[in-house]
Amino acid sequence: MKKILVIVVMMLSSAAMFAQTTAGKLTVQPKVGMNIANVTDDEDASNLIRLVAGAEFEYGLSDMVSLSAGALYSMQGAEAGSYNGKLKLNYLTVPLLANVYVLPGFAVKLGLQPAVKLSAKATAEENGVKIEADVDGVKGFDLSVPVGISYEFNNIVLDARYNMGLTKIVDTEKCKNSVFQLTVGYKLALSDDWVIQDTLGMLSSQHPQWGFLCCLYVVRKKQSMSVWDKCKKRPAHLCIVEGFSGFSGSLGAVFIELCKN
Repeated sequence: MKKILVIVVMMLSSAAMFAQTTAGKLTVQPKVGMNIANVTDDEDASNLIRLVAGAEFEYGLSDMVSLSAGALYSMQGAEAGSYNGKLKLNYLTVPLLANVYVLPGFAVKLGLQPAVKLSAKATAEENGVKIEADVDGVKGFDLSVPVGISYEFNNIVLDARYNMGLTKIVDTEKCKNSVFQLTVGYKLALSDDWVIQDTLGMLSSQHPQWGFLCCLYVVRKKQSMSVWDKCKKRPAHLCIVEGFSGFSGSLGAVFIELCKN
């Protein structure tokens, strides 16, 4: 595991400047997938495949680096060889990650993941009879280090990470959670300038006063010329100009002249 962490740190430190995120952009990513869960320091334990689902928010610090935080319902545990036994641990996990985009669409990530135990049960089967019982002594808080990679294409995000447990599952044993996690998600923009501008542009075509609000938005962003240059290339700018004209003929005339330049 130390080798994996060293490799990730090396990738983070030597990453080239490839843009996949945008500074100031906030996105949400609903996601679902599977956990290949196990526990450490238990020779009888084997992998148990279970469900993970939730959502993560991501905020771009630059064109290369972003921070993400989420809330996942993570079903973990392990399988025991005798009596078809299973340890089922369910957590609410909060992954806190730094993401570095080393290639277009490709990110490496590292962080911390606190978790709160929701339930702990053990199941067994003998002679066709299934038994299930609560497990006492399982700690209510868990902490792990997630390290992984992700690839994004057309807003679809494939994510693979390993969550290395730092805390014991129970105080009397050395066992810790060990989880490989594979998920697929869909990224949605929550703070995209184009979304706001297009929405105001559409509204201005029906209600002229909205065009003036779009003007205020552009000025507030302190990017009036650069943003407007981009607007000129999009159909929405026509609606905005019409809105300016409807609200104030002089404003409409000014922006029509800008479009000509």
